[in-house]
Amino acid sequence: MGAGKRRHLVTIERPRADADVTVDGHIDFSDDASWEAVVQRYAAIKPRTGGEFERAEQTEATLTHRIEMLSDRVTREIKTTWRIRYGSRRFEIIANRNIEERDKEQHLDCMELMT
Repeated sequence: MGAGKRRHLVTIERPRADADVTVDGHIDFSDDASWEAVVQRYAAIKPRTGGEFERAEQTEATLTHRIEMLSDRVTREIKTTWRIRYGSRRFEIIANRNIEERDKEQHLDCMELMT
């Protein structure tokens, strides 16, 4: 993917170590005070087609977007308990894929959170 496609500066966030980000045993992705920035990266944010379903961690989730970025030490470590912030938008990470396991590009399958 050319650099021009990665035009969105996104912030990769993880739960703060001192914060309880669970509500009834589920991660609360909407409470901004409980999250800390890990790093910012330029990425392509690509909407998925409506009604597309994929399996992730034994639960069915509607994937709304794929976020594509260059692979590096940090992006390969992104976990499904982390989230992506782009402006006022928030994305729950469903899966992190290292494309062709070549350590060149990461694709994050995400669900946009409605606030």
